[in-house]
Amino acid sequence: MRFLPVLLLAWLLGLGASSCSRKVQVASYKELEWKDDVYFLRGQPFTGLALETHKDGKPKGEYPLVDGRFHGVVKEWWDNGTLSTETHFEKGRRHGLNRYWTRKGGLMKEQVYDQDHSVSEKHYKVE
Repeated sequence: MRFLPVLLLAWLLGLGASSCSRKVQVASYKELEWKDDVYFLRGQPFTGLALETHKDGKPKGEYPLVDGRFHGVVKEWWDNGTLSTETHFEKGRRHGLNRYWTRKGGLMKEQVYDQDHSVSEKHYKVE
């Protein structure tokens, strides 16, 4: 009976691995073409993960897209490697909690969106 939690965890991890077996298409953000509010790759609305890097190769942006529109959590980083923004999107619209950080990593703002409309905003004192 004491091994039940371990077996349950192993079973859940196995399910997660099998459901994640679909390959996510990855493209450079620079390869995408923006037209009529949709991102295209080789003439087709892009579904996958677009990545952007700073000149030194460090991550600059991670953009999940479905049918050419942001969908999921968009993350962007300062050139020093510190996370600068986390923006939640649903079908191309900001939706949910979004966070903004300073170059030094201090949380400076949280903003909640409902289908691209700001419904609340909280600013933090940053030193």
